[in-house]
Amino acid sequence: MFKKSLLTFISEILIVIIGIGTTIIINRGLGPINKGYYAFIILVSSTLSMVLEFGFSTGLSFYSGKKISISTDKWKSFSILLTFIFLVLSTVSTFILLLFYNDQRGYFIIPMLFFVQISSKFTLGIYLGTLKIKLFNIIRTLPIFIEITLLIAFVIMNVTLTPLNISLVYFLSFFIPLILSIYFLFPFKFQLPSFKELVSITKYSFYIYIANLMSFLNYRIDMFLISFFLKPEYLGWYSVAVFIIEKTRLLSQSTSLVNFALKVNQEVKDTFEFSMRVVNSINILVSFMVVLLAYPLVMLLYSPAYKESILPMIILAPAILASGYAKMLSSELSGDGIIKIQLFASILSVFLNVLLNIVLIPKFKIVGASFASLFSYTFNTIIILLFFLKHYKKSFKRMIIVDKNDIIKIKQYFKKNFL
Repeated sequence: MFKKSLLTFISEILIVIIGIGTTIIINRGLGPINKGYYAFIILVSSTLSMVLEFGFSTGLSFYSGKKISISTDKWKSFSILLTFIFLVLSTVSTFILLLFYNDQRGYFIIPMLFFVQISSKFTLGIYLGTLKIKLFNIIRTLPIFIEITLLIAFVIMNVTLTPLNISLVYFLSFFIPLILSIYFLFPFKFQLPSFKELVSITKYSFYIYIANLMSFLNYRIDMFLISFFLKPEYLGWYSVAVFIIEKTRLLSQSTSLVNFALKVNQEVKDTFEFSMRVVNSINILVSFMVVLLAYPLVMLLYSPAYKESILPMIILAPAILASGYAKMLSSELSGDGIIKIQLFASILSVFLNVLLNIVLIPKFKIVGASFASLFSYTFNTIIILLFFLKHYKKSFKRMIIVDKNDIIKIKQYFKKNFL
C-alpha cells in the first residue's frame, strides 16, 4: 500500500507544481478581463461535472473491484455508455450555444469541457477499482503536461492568448488522455449491467454523491458567505489561506484513494492503522510548518498586500489534521460500502458551518470564517471517528502517531526499495 500511495502522492505533487506554471502563463497572457471570462468557463464546466456526475465514478470503482461478484466487463461497458451519452448531450448543447453565444468569450465551449471532465472520471473510476494504480496516475497526470506543453508552444509562436484558444487547450489536455483511457479499457466484451445491478450502483453512488456534494459545500460555503458579507478584498485574502491549506492535504488525498481501491479488492492486510499513524504524523508536522512559515510564505510569494491572509492560515492549519483524518476514515468505510454516516456527518457539518459563519463573519470578518471552518471540519471528523471506532472496535490510540516500530518499518522499506 505504501508504494502505491507514494506513487499517487508524487503524481499529486506534479499536478500542483506544473499547475502553478500554467496559471502564470494564463494569467499573464490573458490579463484580468479575459481571465475573468476563462475562469467563468472553467468554473461552470467543472461545477457541472461535479453536480451531474452523481457519484458514478466512485460507484464504478467500488463495483469493478474484485470483491464484487459481477463481471468487470459490465462496468467497463457502463462507463463507455455514460461517456457516449454525455458526448451526445454535450455536442448538442455546444451547437445550441454556438448559435446564441458565438463571440470571443468562448462560452459555447463549456459543454465540451464538461464532457471531457466528467467522462474522465468514469474511466479513472474503473482503473482505481481494478487496482491499476500506475495507469490511474498516468492518465490523471497527463492533462497538466499536455496543457503546459501547448501553452509554451503558444508563447514560443507568439500566439495571442484568448479565452477561446485557452479553453481549446484545456479541452485537448483532457480529450487526449480520455481517448487513451478508453483504449486501455479494451479488450472487453460489451455487456451492460442488469437492472438490479444498476439499482445497486445507483444507490451506492447516490449516497456518495450527496456526501461529496455536502463536503464541497463545507469547504466552499465560507467563501460564498465572505462574498456576501464583506468587500471583495477579504475574499482575495481568504482565498490565499484556503489555497495553501488545501495543497497540504495531498498525502491524505493520495493515501485515501489507494486505501479505498485496496479495500474494495480485499487487499488491505491490516495496514490501515499503520497508514493512519503515518499520515497523521506527517500532517502534524505539516501543520506546524504552516504555522511557522505562514508569515514568510505569504510575504514572499504574494507580497505584503496579502498579509491579512496570515492569521486565517494559522487558524486553519489544524484543519489539515481534521480533514486528512476524515478522508482516511471515509476511504475505509466507503470501501466496505458504509456511506450513510459520511452523508450524515457532512450535512450536520454544513449546517454548523453556515450558522457559525453567519454569526462570526460580520463581527470577526475572515478570522471568524477561519474559526467556523475549523470547527465544522473537526465536528465532521469527530462524528465519523466515533462511528468508525464503534463499528470496527478499534483503539483511537493506535491511530494517532507513529511509534518506534513504525519508524523502523519505514526505514527498512526505503532501504529495501530505494537504496
